[in-house]
Amino acid sequence: MKMVLRYVDGKITDFEAAAAISEGQVVELVGDRRVQPTAGASGKVVGVALTSGDAGRKIAVVHVALRSSSPFDQQQHNGCFHV
Repeated sequence: MKMVLRYVDGKITDFEAAAAISEGQVVELVGDRRVQPTAGASGKVVGVALTSGDAGRKIAVVHVALRSSSPFDQQQHNGCFHV
């Protein structure tokens, strides 16, 4: 079983930009602590960029929870989802 970290709403975390990101863009996880702007609906959204940056730069992201009606998505254990 693989564990995936679930970020807490409102927490601000630094990530590395995998592509150019502008403040206010919704970003998704694309690698180990790497994010990029979403191109549409995504199940990998971690939050909204609070700062802008080019690829390779650190940016601050405020986390937002995914809203889903799926019981699977709502099964949380010790801050992690089981997938």
